[in-house]
Amino acid sequence: MLKTRILLLFAFLAISFAFTSNALAGSATLTWNANTEPDLASYKIYYGTTARTGSCPVGGYASSLNVGKVTTYTFNNLNNGATYYFSVTAIDTSNNESCFSAQVSKLVTATDTTAPVLSAGLPSGAQPSGTTQVTMSLTTNENATCKYSNTANTAYAS
Repeated sequence: MLKTRILLLFAFLAISFAFTSNALAGSATLTWNANTEPDLASYKIYYGTTARTGSCPVGGYASSLNVGKVTTYTFNNLNNGATYYFSVTAIDTSNNESCFSAQVSKLVTATDTTAPVLSAGLPSGAQPSGTTQVTMSLTTNENATCKYSNTANTAYAS
């Protein structure tokens, strides 16, 4: 009976993601709704780069991790360019394990850490005394936000 209640409750599990990455590897933070059964022992996260083949841990993923009673967990060092699949199960104090939560997936992408290449900036140098307006232009090798200042040696806040 207890396992059935865990299964029914777990069917409503929601997982959300906050993905971040750096130049070396990505990370994924999973958050899910708590199981309210009084005999909850832990949660187990199943994950891999291939979608699961079943609805319960048999036919699951390549890897799993018991994370205790937390409802948030961060995976680090995920491969950029790979799609990861995740599901969570609940385990009670009798070691009964629920079937999987809904499966979620995310493509981990690298963060762009290279500044745009700037070229063909106009006008260049100091403008003659009395100049009241200029047309500015700049070419970049990617979409970029350009900032400027009309006072020398001033931070570009505009």
